[in-house]
Amino acid sequence: MKKMKKFRGILTAFVFLSLGLSMISCASTPVEEAPVEEAPPPVAPPPPVVKPETPTGPALSLDITGAKKYTVKQGDTLAKIAGEQYKDNTDGAFYFPIIMKASEDLVKNPDFILPRMVLTVPDLQRNLASADTKAYVNSLLIDAAKYYEAQKRYSGTTAGLRAIAAK
Repeated sequence: MKKMKKFRGILTAFVFLSLGLSMISCASTPVEEAPVEEAPPPVAPPPPVVKPETPTGPALSLDITGAKKYTVKQGDTLAKIAGEQYKDNTDGAFYFPIIMKASEDLVKNPDFILPRMVLTVPDLQRNLASADTKAYVNSLLIDAAKYYEAQKRYSGTTAGLRAIAAK
């Protein structure tokens, strides 16, 4: 038993000694602190979006007041329909983009219409009477000319569309 007490005392001394040494070694080892990163400066909020109170530029739609309905027959094209519907105008056939736009829920391609489609045919004179709607009609003509130029087809149609839009 005496040996056991002696062993316990040596063991306790050893534990306290090792704890003491570890504290000394920790205290003598320099502690590296993590570098402190500076926060970026605050970002200024974006400026508020200011919307004009009144629209500017040409009208954004056609005047469909007094528009007629036309049912497509076999063999019809938009240009043929426009020529018949706008026969009072010598360039009536070139105004087919107006019919296409007014019937955009049905007509996605100016070269593809089907029998029994019911198209909206706006009043041409009404749409050419106002400077705003005329500017919009001209933009439709130019868009159609660009479409045919990209297709590299109907150069006569393209030239006619551009000539009318320039009037």
